[in-house]
Amino acid sequence: LQIGRCLGYLTIWMSMLVAAVMGLVSLSPIMAVSLSALLGLDGLAAGAAIAGICSQMLGLAIMSVDDNDMGDVIAIGIGTPLLQFKNVLLHPLILIPTLLTSLVTGPLSACVFQLSGNATGAGMGMTALAGPLSIVSVMGPDAWLGIIIVDILLPIFISYSFYRLYKKLGWIHPGDLKVSRL
Repeated sequence: LQIGRCLGYLTIWMSMLVAAVMGLVSLSPIMAVSLSALLGLDGLAAGAAIAGICSQMLGLAIMSVDDNDMGDVIAIGIGTPLLQFKNVLLHPLILIPTLLTSLVTGPLSACVFQLSGNATGAGMGMTALAGPLSIVSVMGPDAWLGIIIVDILLPIFISYSFYRLYKKLGWIHPGDLKVSRL
């Protein structure tokens, strides 16, 4: 860990912004990989974007365990969070746990673990593990600890904790995350 090498408050705020925006874009019909390529996201910004998209993907996947079968959960977690697009439109409060998670994981990625990626991985997140593999291609195999903590474990635990709280408060209801079939 390289704690204390963060370039100041600007890096913290910008990593929060990048993680939140890219996480939300991954849930929309806009192609996040196209946006990251257009913006030329690389380095710490790409790492924060990957953290934000992983927060959306794995957060929505773990939150939907009660409402979906395991195949749907896996499809959301390492496939696409777009499977939850309809549910987000119908129940926007389901975004709060994953959005809060991305606000935590983005700065941890940039400032604490200094995870750096490339533009392709920055728009992919956990899809086919492209985001984590892009970090490894840039930083080498020593980055796996940071990837496992920031891009996998924290999105699952933080999102699920907020989900349970919001479910207890009655803000999220059973069936809100059910993936509909065609």
